Amino acid sequence: MVMKPLKKSALREIRKSLGRYLAILAIVALGVGFFSGLRVCRDAMIKTGDDYLSRQRMYDYRLISTLGFSREDASAFEALEGVVDAEGSVVKDALFEAGGALVGVLKAHSLPERLNLISLVEGRMPSL
Repeated sequence: MVMKPLKKSALREIRKSLGRYLAILAIVALGVGFFSGLRVCRDAMIKTGDDYLSRQRMYDYRLISTLGFSREDASAFEALEGVVDAEGSVVKDALFEAGGALVGVLKAHSLPERLNLISLVEGRMPSL
């Protein structure tokens, strides 16, 4: 059997630097495996995310006003066509000082009742 010169040269180069060839082959195999894994688990990740967002009743839009909204405004938004639910909340910013020096800003949110529900993992919910 006669080998073509190009094939003979390629095999000679591979034999001469077998370690480098195997390293490149391993890198390519890892890349292909990683990409295949991402392609396979994509649907599962999307379903898991959708299930979580539905279970926690995350909102689609958030309306913010510097003057604030009243309860009547929330009711008016809920009455709009295409709006399933609307809920108001209160957010308050406070400066945090320690030792007479400004440390940072604290942001307090009211606890939601129907939308954007909180999932308690450990401990207890805050109380007055």
